[in-house]
Amino acid sequence: FDHNAHMSGGLDFTMDMNWGDDYSLAQYSTNHPNGPSYYNDKVKNFGVQYRSQYHFMDNGGGSLYFGPTIGLRFIKQVIKYNQEVPGMYYTETQEVETESKGLTVPVGARLGFRGALDGGYADIYLAAGTNLGSSEPFSDLPFLVEASMPNKVCFQAGLCYGLGW
Repeated sequence: FDHNAHMSGGLDFTMDMNWGDDYSLAQYSTNHPNGPSYYNDKVKNFGVQYRSQYHFMDNGGGSLYFGPTIGLRFIKQVIKYNQEVPGMYYTETQEVETESKGLTVPVGARLGFRGALDGGYADIYLAAGTNLGSSEPFSDLPFLVEASMPNKVCFQAGLCYGLGW
């Protein structure tokens, strides 16, 4: 929506493209209780983001813009690993899958080019920001490596198509 000739705002709904059942490449951890070991993780997220833009040209047509963003990201992380379980005569290896959920609050700035808001519009952009709050893992598993932790810095590139007024 346009506020005036140079200011506008928008609400974006976001989701990842990780639709398959595939996990990440195996992560190697030396902190695993059974000694050095591998595990896999899969991260899913969806969210909502508000943005405000200052347009460098009259926003009645296509224009370059810059402005702040703030949002919420709901994250689900599934971790699959092997755990040794004592059996009656020998130790057995059992595959375990855990699921953890978390929430991040990304804030940042966005630079892009948006078309006119006459019904449907397109918007191409680059954004950078930080996730407010803790960078502690969503899971309490002690063997997670840095690649499985939430990032403090976030970067985005996108193409939006939407409805405007």
